[in-house]
Amino acid sequence: PNCDCSRFLEIWNLVFIQYNFDGKKYNELPQKNIDTGMGLERITAVLEGNPSVFKTSLFDGIMKKIKEISEEKINYKNGKKASLEFDKSTRIIADHARAIYFLISDGVTPSNEGRGYILRRIIRRAIRYGKLIGIEDYFLNDIGEAVVSEYSKIYPELLEKKEFSFNLIRDEEKRFTKTLKEGIKVLIQKINRIKKDNGKYLDPEDAFRLYDTFGFPVELTAEILNENNLKLNMEKFNDYLKEHAEKSKSKILFDKKIDSNLEIYRNISKNLEVEFIGYQRSKAKTVIENIIKIDKNGNKELTSKLYDGEKGEIILRETPFYGEKGGQIGDKGIIRKGENFFAVTDCKIPVEGINIHKGRVKKGELKVVDEVSAEVDYNSRKNISKNHTATHLLHWVLRNVFGNEIKQCGSFVGEDRFRFDYSIYTAPSSTSRLAEILFKILSLASR
Repeated sequence: PNCDCSRFLEIWNLVFIQYNFDGKKYNELPQKNIDTGMGLERITAVLEGNPSVFKTSLFDGIMKKIKEISEEKINYKNGKKASLEFDKSTRIIADHARAIYFLISDGVTPSNEGRGYILRRIIRRAIRYGKLIGIEDYFLNDIGEAVVSEYSKIYPELLEKKEFSFNLIRDEEKRFTKTLKEGIKVLIQKINRIKKDNGKYLDPEDAFRLYDTFGFPVELTAEILNENNLKLNMEKFNDYLKEHAEKSKSKILFDKKIDSNLEIYRNISKNLEVEFIGYQRSKAKTVIENIIKIDKNGNKELTSKLYDGEKGEIILRETPFYGEKGGQIGDKGIIRKGENFFAVTDCKIPVEGINIHKGRVKKGELKVVDEVSAEVDYNSRKNISKNHTATHLLHWVLRNVFGNEIKQCGSFVGEDRFRFDYSIYTAPSSTSRLAEILFKILSLASR
């Protein structure tokens, strides 16, 4: 029956695939099909004679564990409503707990973007519903035991990843539980104020602050608002989120700091795309396309010429100099025309397609359209290359020792040192582990 009531449960549906809509009209398909959408868990409920999938053997052990560690602390005047709220909470926890451990066993880890953000949302929603039914301590791994017990025979990766999953989930619970109470307190204060003023919407700035300060996924905020018959204008929230993102992105790629000279590079990039030829050679004949002069206060302006002793940036038509845009530093070297030369102390990419050669004229003068020789400092590049290779070796060894839980978060590759940033939920703190990592790296390097 076509109704929005909860009297009927859809177990199976059929979709008759007959037409293709081209944007204006429906055209009959040459091959017509019937797509069958069957709810496997709902079929199980029918076969087992249960009115709900949560009462089937698929969830039996998980639901028992939830009820075992919880206390019914939802107090309403209407006892029936209290029972319904308890059932709703336990079902959400059961569904989410199962999803959490399956996702992690498939290689997903909590983060603030992509599928990792979805996992984090699920974890935090489950924690919140656990608190609603009176679970004060960390509890997800207790339920995880039931998930692994129920499903690991069919999905052995659950057991293989159990230690990693449990450590990760415990860290997530600790992190969110610390801020959950305070965040809820702030949100309830906002809700009470809105109701007092006969309002209907939460200020999107408040929703952003809950997300930014207390780690509240906006979906969780919206859900709590809905429970209080209030709303959040998601369009305005997304505009606010976008505004903050744009503020943080209005920066030069290489150092992520706001640069008032960014517009200069953008204007240059409209008419020029520098060709990088450094993989083929470290020395090349090329032409100066643009020159930017830097005064003693660090101010920049386009100019046609740089004189002896002046500091500036030179942009070439093509360049053998590697430009830094995060991670590995740029090349050093010389830009030369006869006896005139410019010492390059760094090369960066402030906007895509533009390599700037930073430095100072050491002798003579250089001007736009000069044909020059661009020469990379070979020894400097060689040392940087060695450190770059070392980061790859370290990354490989870490993954070899700790598995796919290792995630690279960033790096710095310089001439005399390198830094490799990574995330891991099982810290390599033991002396034996550190010795193993060092031994493997030295073994690879000596080949």
